[in-house]
Amino acid sequence: VYGAVTVSKLALYGDDIVYGQAGLVYGGTVPDPDGRAYISLEGTTRQITQQLEIDKGGVGSIQKFNVTLVDKNQEVTRAFQPGVNVSDILSREANIYVSFGGSHPEDSVRIFNGIVTSQEARPGSWRVGIDHPEYLKRQDLFVQVQAELDGAISAGATSLSLRNVAGTLIEPADAVRSYIRINDEIMEYTGITGDTLTGLSRGSLDTIAAAHGDGDDCVSFYTLSGDPIVLALKLMLSDAGNNPFKTGVEAPRFVQISASEQIENGILIEDTRIRDDLGLELGDLVSVSGATNPSNNFTNGVIAAFLDRPSGTVIVVSGPTLTVETGSSAVMSFKSQYNTLPTGAGCAMKPSQVDVAQHIRMQTLFPSLPSYELYIKDTVNAKEFITNEVYFPAGFYQVPRKGRSSVNTTIPPLVLDELVELNDSNTQKAATNKLMRSLNKNFFNSVVYKFALDSLEDRFLAGEITVSQRSKNRINTGNRSLTIESNGFRDNQATRTYIKAQTRRFSDRWQFGAESI
Repeated sequence: VYGAVTVSKLALYGDDIVYGQAGLVYGGTVPDPDGRAYISLEGTTRQITQQLEIDKGGVGSIQKFNVTLVDKNQEVTRAFQPGVNVSDILSREANIYVSFGGSHPEDSVRIFNGIVTSQEARPGSWRVGIDHPEYLKRQDLFVQVQAELDGAISAGATSLSLRNVAGTLIEPADAVRSYIRINDEIMEYTGITGDTLTGLSRGSLDTIAAAHGDGDDCVSFYTLSGDPIVLALKLMLSDAGNNPFKTGVEAPRFVQISASEQIENGILIEDTRIRDDLGLELGDLVSVSGATNPSNNFTNGVIAAFLDRPSGTVIVVSGPTLTVETGSSAVMSFKSQYNTLPTGAGCAMKPSQVDVAQHIRMQTLFPSLPSYELYIKDTVNAKEFITNEVYFPAGFYQVPRKGRSSVNTTIPPLVLDELVELNDSNTQKAATNKLMRSLNKNFFNSVVYKFALDSLEDRFLAGEITVSQRSKNRINTGNRSLTIESNGFRDNQATRTYIKAQTRRFSDRWQFGAESI
């Protein structure tokens, strides 16, 4: 734990403390033995700025935080040397806190949570570059596979073989359905064995089944279906193998939380911050191993409640039936409820890097979101795909929030109770604030939706055009269209109803030139 000043921790029973130390009381603070006051403010980021491109669905750039560390006695060099303490400092998680005294982490506020993306060793110091978790979206998903048909097939064949594709195609699971395109036919498959696709459904997605010859070109094709907010979470939080994101968490007490309290199906974790630090949410999955009582060992119990206690956090699970056990050597692991997509379809981010709570809040505010069916014909960049294809058509945009990858939308202020008044207490140089309107930015007098992407051709089969005549009557200028191309919207009544509602929101926002401060 590196600090610009000495890092302090709570003094607890069992700590290696010299009795009689001046001013020492249990529950007070003592220097953290893992703390090092090595941060130099010279060369360390002290101001974070961010441009939000709301009319494009997201942030304009990825935030970065630089930290300069004094290499006292070459301690930092030894700590960061590959293979000594960690395999490599690059790609490690890093958290930035601000503290005004007191103990860490109890009295500290996390302002940045990111990934180490650069290191720079200088004479007597190190500089570490930490990127916002949005950096992890800079990766390719659904990597396109091109291959050749290995042997001719008839129009009724239910299996086929390809040349040298073993381990490259994505198997169908959860919201992902898998297809192969050969000439002008798309066929769904349900299983893969080596180079052989099985369980074929011929003539899928409005194409026509046909015979194909040996050596014909084949290309992968996938669909991704579901609620936009849930899909965004699944794309970010799914990893190869759907593994737990945290393991080895000690669970000393089951049911008997203290000498005087029992909680049915409760497990005590001696950490008051674990929910926030790990990004746990109701519905996430927990597994336990190593408990003395066999009934307390289980897999994928569902978190039903979090209860705060002075000694830590109680997690109440549904599924297993737990029995009293104290002084247990059991350990827990946690898995996100959104880690469900198959290998090759997720960014492998952790809930601590994703603002899951804000996503759930957006879903609660908009319970009638239409279901997507996204056609994935080529390799997609995760960041651009989530921004342009998942968030924006439904009226959302991505933002960095609380050091995590988050989402927001523009809605009337009366819907919420957190409308902020800008004044001298929360604005730097309030007297210089300006309200600006422009025809060049944040102004659109029409909204164009293109949707129902064709499965074979790169063209949209449906659209909605809404022109604000009020805007044109008031502001005499040419046509300025906000154009949204939605791969995920299919042409049905629910889609058209939602598009009309979303078009009104966009038009209300921009038809007279949105004010910016």
